[in-house]
Amino acid sequence: MIAEAARIVPRAILPARPAAHTRNRVSVLTMATWIARLAVCVVVGVLTFVTDPATGTDLVLAITAFLLCTGIYAYWLMTDAQAADRRRRELTVARGVMAAVASLTCVAPHGSAFIVFSVVGVFTAAPDTGRFADWVVTAIAFMCIEVGALIFSTDTTAVWGCC
Repeated sequence: MIAEAARIVPRAILPARPAAHTRNRVSVLTMATWIARLAVCVVVGVLTFVTDPATGTDLVLAITAFLLCTGIYAYWLMTDAQAADRRRRELTVARGVMAAVASLTCVAPHGSAFIVFSVVGVFTAAPDTGRFADWVVTAIAFMCIEVGALIFSTDTTAVWGCC
């Protein structure tokens, strides 16, 4: 039945394929988004290691947290490049881990810039899996701020500043 209708209807009336410029617009938007995300990553690195350098154990903690967060960024980039729907849950878990690690280290003596990674993890968890996942990631981030405050004996004003 459909084949007969396709033969009867002239070509000009049938819907056309999506234009090439639509696909290019999406790829340009994705590239611009990733340039902004990588710029944020560089800014956090500069704020953490140049403007407020840590020493000793704090430096090891900052390097470990930064490498873990940038590793999650790399996984996120690979997932976006592949456009695999089956990895969206894994990506949400990875962003939750990024939010947790960043929230834990943002209350460390030299880790205030890591709050940016936590915010990125929280705000980007919802579009892929829904509001419930975003609420869970947000709750984990807040809980890790509190745990970090207990570990590093941070005062209340710093904790409220991170929240």
